Amino acid sequence: MTGHTLVALARMLIAGAWAQNRGRLSLTVAVVAIGVALGVAVHTLNYSAATELSLAVRSLSGEADLSVLAGAMGFSEEFYPKLAVRPEVAAISPALEIDAKLAGTAHTLRVIGIDPLRALALQPTLLGDATDRILDLLRADTVMLSTAAAQQLGLFEGGTLHVQVGLRSLALRVIAVLPVNDALRQPLALMDIAHAQWAFERLGQLTRIDLRLRPGYDPAAVIARVNAALPAGVQAIEPQMAARQSIALSRAYRVNLNMLALISLFTGAVLVFSAQALSLLRRRMHFALLRALGMTRPQLTAILIAEAGVLGVLGTALGIVLGIIAARFALTHAGADLGAGFFQGIRAQIRLDASGLSGIALAGIGACTLGGAIPAWEAASAPPAQALRAGDEQRAFDELPRLAPGVLVLLVGVGLLTLPSIDHLPVFGYVSIGCFLIGAMLLMPWYVRRALFAAPLSRLAPVRLALEQLRGAPAYAGISLATLLASFSLAVAMLIMIHSFRHSLDAWLGAVLPADLYVRAGPGASAWLDPAAQEHIRSTPGIARAVFARQQTVQFDSARPLVTVIARDLEPARLEAVPLVAPQQLPPAGSIPVWVSEAMRDLYGAEVGQRLFLPLGGINAEVTVAGVWRDYVRQGGAVLINRTDYVRLTGDRLASQAWLWLEQGQSPAQAQHALRQTLGLGAEFELREASTIRARSLAIFDQTFAVTYALQFAALTIALFGIGIGFSAQAFARRSEFGMLHHVGMSRRELSIMLSAEGAFLGMLGAIAGLVVGGAMSYVLVHVINRQSFHWSMEMHWPTASLVSVSSALILCCTVTAAVGARRALGADAISAVREDW
Repeated sequence: MTGHTLVALARMLIAGAWAQNRGRLSLTVAVVAIGVALGVAVHTLNYSAATELSLAVRSLSGEADLSVLAGAMGFSEEFYPKLAVRPEVAAISPALEIDAKLAGTAHTLRVIGIDPLRALALQPTLLGDATDRILDLLRADTVMLSTAAAQQLGLFEGGTLHVQVGLRSLALRVIAVLPVNDALRQPLALMDIAHAQWAFERLGQLTRIDLRLRPGYDPAAVIARVNAALPAGVQAIEPQMAARQSIALSRAYRVNLNMLALISLFTGAVLVFSAQALSLLRRRMHFALLRALGMTRPQLTAILIAEAGVLGVLGTALGIVLGIIAARFALTHAGADLGAGFFQGIRAQIRLDASGLSGIALAGIGACTLGGAIPAWEAASAPPAQALRAGDEQRAFDELPRLAPGVLVLLVGVGLLTLPSIDHLPVFGYVSIGCFLIGAMLLMPWYVRRALFAAPLSRLAPVRLALEQLRGAPAYAGISLATLLASFSLAVAMLIMIHSFRHSLDAWLGAVLPADLYVRAGPGASAWLDPAAQEHIRSTPGIARAVFARQQTVQFDSARPLVTVIARDLEPARLEAVPLVAPQQLPPAGSIPVWVSEAMRDLYGAEVGQRLFLPLGGINAEVTVAGVWRDYVRQGGAVLINRTDYVRLTGDRLASQAWLWLEQGQSPAQAQHALRQTLGLGAEFELREASTIRARSLAIFDQTFAVTYALQFAALTIALFGIGIGFSAQAFARRSEFGMLHHVGMSRRELSIMLSAEGAFLGMLGAIAGLVVGGAMSYVLVHVINRQSFHWSMEMHWPTASLVSVSSALILCCTVTAAVGARRALGADAISAVREDW
């Protein structure tokens, strides 16, 4: 055939397929669009948030070549003049960054203390048209607000910003609202650094120094020399490295969301395979006639693959549009991190990543094309003479692999579970899940064949005929189950994983919240309990026991997130509220014991009995790991140390929170009233019961996993669409069979019962397979992917009631969808249907 003829035939075949299968193909396009939209929405949100945060970090450094950074504890300003006189340094700008608690609220605002003249040397446009107000900024208790902060707080020039310092309120006068620029896109306040140190009681301390080097100096060489002169926990890094460190904490979360979205896209590709396979079976005689008239096998294969590609293009285009709309909606209502808390205080706008969206588009089109390649190859390979006979479609795909290939793929998936993560990302874990899905789908014909022949025959004729029909074409039924398996197993896996995590979190909260009442000065670095307040709390009537804790962040590795140091009053020999994952081993007398979280052990190799150098008070304090504990809060790692040792090393006697045990007969309400009277305070500090903290934590968990619930809903939606497409296509492909049965005396009601029984059988087979495969995938999610991504462990907990409910709903949907999908086919004239075979 000539090229012109082939193009014309391809156009007619694709147009004819669309005209005869408009509803089913529209559903296929919709499902592909759902998978692409999820990938686009998640990627766009992640890209927008990461870009915004990276831009904010880099912009605040201006034209700096290096930034000297530490954790929230900061470092002594004595290193500032030492760095300023170095021959490599052309310009230098110190800063003190504080997440200040807004008085009377539970929110914080980033306050940055700067030396205005030196800051402008590195970032000339920092203050915009407010540059002439520099002298005003040098006055005590004055701030300049970014436009984002002014809008968020409802404050303007001349207003008063109230922040909390310790347990007292501090009034700061707003002298200007700064214009929007790259450095001031986020909510923040600028303040003179000397007055910031005084106001926030951080005299002599800095958190960042930005350096611009003289021409000719290599930043990498300067970093090495500068770091050699800096104290423990303080490091000089390039600004882009600081940006990567800021977004590193959310990396695992973002990667996992992207991978789950890709799995949804994979299920869409499986649906294309199923829909195309059933659609091509219906047109099998047409293809045989074309082959008989001279069309070659490669030509027909190419045309049919192009047909699947068209579905991929349509679904991908629609999915990209829907994904961008969904990302904009999520950004407005849930934030850039979808409620996970990684980008608090960051106001992001939609930013489109052309390369990322192109990759998702290619993945969507490629997956659909690949999904249509196998049925296209089978349809083009059928001998024309055999395919022209009625009933040949029932024998199609009987030669598909039955057992060995599927088992081999499953074994490969199991073997991948033994491999370690790559750069702390569970790459092999996700590949293993893909192997489980593919291997299970390859086993579907074998599984269906064994299950159907093991099922007892019913005495009811329609039900018996349904089972015999499925037994006669097990490969045909296996194709119908492919999409159902992929979608339902994914939904089951996520259901088990979320239930296991939530159950483990609930049990963990019960272990780490043993006190009756919890006191916190507030979020942020500006709120604390000083020694006088601690003594007042101890002496409050009704308080039987008080334990104080202090939290600070320190820098172990500039390429990784900050590590949290928790200093708490505790007895090493009798730990409480520390859920150890293995027996502790106290070091010899004279050594400082610490207890590290699982993340700390995995990221830094801090095993029990090992010595660790903890950067505290400007020195590397030598400590010994006495135990490893489970922590579901601090993904970057946490170190628990006795507060007595912490005070001795740092001199810091402040506390961030207090745990209170009440005397017998004292109610939490009475204790709260007594505490507020003793301290003479109101909303300056928080008082909460364990039950309140527990409920709030679980609510945050549910919000964080809202996107996972959406992915779960999408998977079930894809499954239901796949059921509808499959049964509708089968019904039309079997009109002649229905016509013959009706012609020999079977009523329409009995035909409907037969088809409903087929749907119920397939639904039960799909539910059983989905539970088995989903259970295996959930094991990978719980014990491999979560472990390697977030460095915490959890136990498997099976949501039996939910699994039974969702399985029953699936079977019911299959039954109903089979009957509804066959209604139109059963409405066709019986004799006309039979004539199709004459």
